[in-house]
Amino acid sequence: MVGSPDTQLAAALDEAQVPDTTAQGVLDINSGARLEALQVAYAVTALLATTALFFTARIPRTPSVRPNERLRPPPRVAAVRRTFPRRCPVAAFSP
Repeated sequence: MVGSPDTQLAAALDEAQVPDTTAQGVLDINSGARLEALQVAYAVTALLATTALFFTARIPRTPSVRPNERLRPPPRVAAVRRTFPRRCPVAAFSP
């Protein structure tokens, strides 16, 4: 069956040979129930979104480092101190 829910319900009520006054009452109740269900769904969604906002307050606003570390420039790599002689010992013995 293709169509709106009211069309599908009306077709099912006609097939079941429900009297017209009763069928119209069922269609009215169904229409009101669908509207109420939509409103409840939006209300639950709004409530969940509002609740989620309170949990976002626990998210840190800045990285978890101390303020002094954040402002200090990164350390420079110290110059490597030469621990070997300037001349290679093998070159000193070459003829």
